[in-house]
Amino acid sequence: MKKALLILFFCVFQCYSNAIPDSIGLKLKSGSAIEKADAYNRLSFTVLYVEKEKSFNYAHKALSISDKENYLVGKAEALFNIGRVYALSNSNTLAAEYFMQSLNIYKKIRQDKNIRVNSDFYADLMLRQELMTKTSESHNLITEKELEVMTKSHKNMLIILLISAIVIVPLLIIILLNYISKRKRAIGLTEQNQFLQTLLDSIPNPIFYKNLNFSFVGCNSELEKMLGKKKEEIIGKNAADFYNVDIADKMNQIDGVCLKSGSIQQYDASLTFADGKIHETLITKTAFRDNKGKVEGLIGIIIDITKIRELENQIKIKEEYYRLMFENAPVGILLADNEGNIIDVNPALLTIIGSPSQEETKKINLLTFSLLIQSGFSEKFRLCLDSGKPVVAELYYKSAWGKEAFLHINLNPYHSNNGIIERIQLMVLDISEIKIAEQKLQLLIEELQNSNLKISSYAEELQSANARLLDSEAHLKDANATKDKFFSIISHDLKNPFNVLLNYSNLLSQSYQDFTEREKVELINDMKHSIESTLRLVDNLLQWSRSQTGVLKHNPDILMLKEIAVTNLYMAKTAAKSKGINLDLDVNDEHLVFADQNIVTTVMRNLISNALKFTPSGGTITVLSHESGDFVEVEIRDTGVGISDKDKEKLFRIDVHHTKIGTNKEMGTGLGLILCKEFIEKSGGRIWVESRLGKGTSFKFTLPKAEL
Repeated sequence: MKKALLILFFCVFQCYSNAIPDSIGLKLKSGSAIEKADAYNRLSFTVLYVEKEKSFNYAHKALSISDKENYLVGKAEALFNIGRVYALSNSNTLAAEYFMQSLNIYKKIRQDKNIRVNSDFYADLMLRQELMTKTSESHNLITEKELEVMTKSHKNMLIILLISAIVIVPLLIIILLNYISKRKRAIGLTEQNQFLQTLLDSIPNPIFYKNLNFSFVGCNSELEKMLGKKKEEIIGKNAADFYNVDIADKMNQIDGVCLKSGSIQQYDASLTFADGKIHETLITKTAFRDNKGKVEGLIGIIIDITKIRELENQIKIKEEYYRLMFENAPVGILLADNEGNIIDVNPALLTIIGSPSQEETKKINLLTFSLLIQSGFSEKFRLCLDSGKPVVAELYYKSAWGKEAFLHINLNPYHSNNGIIERIQLMVLDISEIKIAEQKLQLLIEELQNSNLKISSYAEELQSANARLLDSEAHLKDANATKDKFFSIISHDLKNPFNVLLNYSNLLSQSYQDFTEREKVELINDMKHSIESTLRLVDNLLQWSRSQTGVLKHNPDILMLKEIAVTNLYMAKTAAKSKGINLDLDVNDEHLVFADQNIVTTVMRNLISNALKFTPSGGTITVLSHESGDFVEVEIRDTGVGISDKDKEKLFRIDVHHTKIGTNKEMGTGLGLILCKEFIEKSGGRIWVESRLGKGTSFKFTLPKAEL
């Protein structure tokens, strides 16, 4: 199990092993002297088992800064890190000297946790040194103080050995060292397996590993959910126990290839999950080996790509739809690049110019072809390129294939994000019949006037339609640019928590035995908080996306406001308690609103979460309500840090990225407030903020009163 799990995580963490976390880099660049000392100590610890020389240099930098600032915690940690470098280099005397200096400082500032850690290191170092260099005299050198830092089982074993076998001290020392080593390995292996299984269970995709007989020997909780089976019901079984013969044969065949070649195998499969539905999946498998390089089994991960396949089908349908429109449009359409090369042309245009095929037409360059230059078309094309504006013109054209026609052309430029014109779209109408009609109707004044009125009206309609099209295009470009910027920000904010998780996981993977149990729990809790923060971000992003695409249904109903407030406060109770924040409720029992329950819950949850983020320990968050005409006004009030007038202008806007760090360094994206604004406006209300810097903040929104 251990080898299989290590193979999986090694692939994920390897590319991050040399990365310095963004938070440490920021502290080294612009942090205070104490923050820089802490950052150097953190770096020293991070690279300790990879690059001892770098670890030694980082620790000395931390020691220098801490001495200058009289920062005792930083100094003690730096001395401790230097001692560990010496210990890894087998310079036990120097290591003991630095451990003792660090221990004395920790005792002075009464840091019990670090005293225990330092004492353990010092005791292990002393035991190793005495056992290696003074085997015949070791029973006289172990003091009462050193025995106190050993575990009870180690001390009892040592006393028994010293009393009963002084004559055969060397032999007993070997037995003692073997005992300690085996005990540590047994404890470490169990803890590591438990830790790795916990990590596996936190991954949101089914993971499994099999033996050489294709039988399951382990899995995570997601595979249990997928199959609707307990782990005990899965282990020992093979694919044929869960899938039909065709799928099981395919899986076993690929398992065989994977085990034989030792290479990564990846394939698609339609699998029936525990929900009874068929899911499209992507399965990846790879073999894992023992210490001698012999294949022991394989490990695999299953990714549900049902939604991706659905989106692909939708895209294909839309592409086909637009292609049919292009192919069957009665107007000639041509697409060219900014050098005059033809990219695409529809059948209507081929008919207008008499071309035999697209291939022949694409051989023409719109800027250099002589017949186009003579007709004045190349000049209009150049004008569109130079001005960056649409160009409309009528001209007479004789094509290379002998077709003559009066043409109405409409040239429209398409700009890239950096403002460069990349494409020109040409729409062509054959107006030859109109021109011929004009010439004939010149003899008849009334008919000529009627024809002129029709042509004028048609031209106005065409220009009006063109103006509307350009206006819509401009609005669409602005909206797309805004959303592109927004998604760029969200992508960065999604990436940061995963970097934190990867760095923490890397620390635990490389230096697991160096952490105390308390430190391990703290790291795992930090990882948990990062996952929860990312989950909230993804949930808000999903809700916002559904709102934008019209998937989100608005189903208003009569709601009791107090019930929703109580539920949301209860959900925030744990987070508030951990920060020492009081939660109060002052919502009238009789306040009923007409709104969608999911929308109101989402808005209230986001606003309470924001209040928790920016309210320090000892503060208070209150949910209130009162009537305001035909509406009920809801207020989320806190006694937090407040918001400046300048920052208030940036709230609720998708085109402005505004986020601040909470009182406990909680991260945010600003998406929650954007989501709240859209939801409240969809419900027929409005949302605003009232705040004074350092005095607290009140987020208020209105909902229509329910009519009984």
